[in-house]
Amino acid sequence: MKPRWDTVFFCAIVMALGWGLRGELGGFFGAMLPGTLLGAAIAVGDGRTGWLRRAPLLAMAGGLAFAIGGMMSYGRIIGYTFGLDMLNVTYGFVMVGVVGGLWGALGAGGLGLVLSHTRYRVWEVLVFAVAVSAAGRGLQLLLVDIIGLEMTPPRADLWPQVLAGCILLQIWSRLKRDPVPARLMMWGLVGGALGFLIGQAFQVYGSVLGPEYDWWKVKEQTFGLIMGGFIAYGAQRECETDADQPAPHFFVTALGILFALWFVPVSVWHTTVGHFHNIEVMEPFRAGLSHLTLMPGPDWFQEYFWLILRYPERLSDMFTDGRFGLRYIGLLALIAAAIWRFRRDPEPLPSVEWMAKGMLLWVMWAALLICAVNRSIPDWHFVGYWVHNGFLALAVLASAMVLFRLPEQTEDPIRIYTLKPAVGRFLGVFAVVFVILALIFAGTGIMSHGGEWHGGAQVRFGEPPPIAED
Repeated sequence: MKPRWDTVFFCAIVMALGWGLRGELGGFFGAMLPGTLLGAAIAVGDGRTGWLRRAPLLAMAGGLAFAIGGMMSYGRIIGYTFGLDMLNVTYGFVMVGVVGGLWGALGAGGLGLVLSHTRYRVWEVLVFAVAVSAAGRGLQLLLVDIIGLEMTPPRADLWPQVLAGCILLQIWSRLKRDPVPARLMMWGLVGGALGFLIGQAFQVYGSVLGPEYDWWKVKEQTFGLIMGGFIAYGAQRECETDADQPAPHFFVTALGILFALWFVPVSVWHTTVGHFHNIEVMEPFRAGLSHLTLMPGPDWFQEYFWLILRYPERLSDMFTDGRFGLRYIGLLALIAAAIWRFRRDPEPLPSVEWMAKGMLLWVMWAALLICAVNRSIPDWHFVGYWVHNGFLALAVLASAMVLFRLPEQTEDPIRIYTLKPAVGRFLGVFAVVFVILALIFAGTGIMSHGGEWHGGAQVRFGEPPPIAED
């Protein structure tokens, strides 16, 4: 049975939504959100019974694996692509693809551990995590500190730690004689590299040529769309039927449910509120309440307290503001549709399928509503307003597909398309295509701004032009 393109499309738009929301958060915890959504979407979109049982594990594996990639810094790499000379701009586009490829490979490999039929014990996973941490630090010491392979000086170069995770995951899968994680890593590598490369090209063209928009979000969502589609396609194409796949242990399943339903939304909320600690307008207010620093409790408690005192009118407006109210209308429509759907279901209690779907919808809508706070306080900007309406449209489309479009998945065996016999040829061809695309995007990107220095441009080799120093 061939992969279903509606499932690929579904996972792609869920990942695009997740990565767009990740841009509101940033960092390690922000990257957990799209990984969690993709893991749950693969299980829900494919619909195999074994995968639905493992939906909490897929959500947790995807969240943690993609979170590790969130350590990598790529802000200056983006700046290189806005330069004026082919060397720096091409370097920027190539490194953008390297970061995206490493991110996609490690995330897809983590999902492959759960999708595989091979049994991985908890203590094995813990030992592997410790080994990745130690190897990552060692590889960073060797490549960055000793050899001097700095990708984005003077920023911290943590990409060797993600590279170490990819290498060890390949070794571990071979030791376990489990080809699924290794094969799925190839799809994540290709999808991540192409997604970040193409997305950054859109950002360069859009930022220079217009119209006014948050083109960084376009880059992020393009990255998520392409990478999520590739990983979902690979998961269906490379994995066998799950007819004899054992059910996961209750403890691990419960841990995955707790991770998806509680830890991820709480992390999203905590990260969102933490952003207000740096809002410039709060500095005078905080100075006037300096005595509050003596109050007991950690910093996050004080941040909540400051937020409530400084913006009570904005917090109340979120429940009455028509722009924010669109999200409540969408959530209300979703609940009504779910009630109507359950009315037609002869089962009195939710099945494992609907438990997985409910988990996905909860994480998606909770993150959507929480991240909207980031733009509504202190006030909406028209660009942010349209960006978040785009998020809302993706969430409604994905929710409608969850409720109405997913037919029952058959248990027919799926042919295994392995890349093992031609992996070298495959990676070689991809590398050539990737470099050609990077050169094309670099040349057209330079031509798009007609030799004018972009405000966010950076230089990796040589000195900035005199106009950049004015």
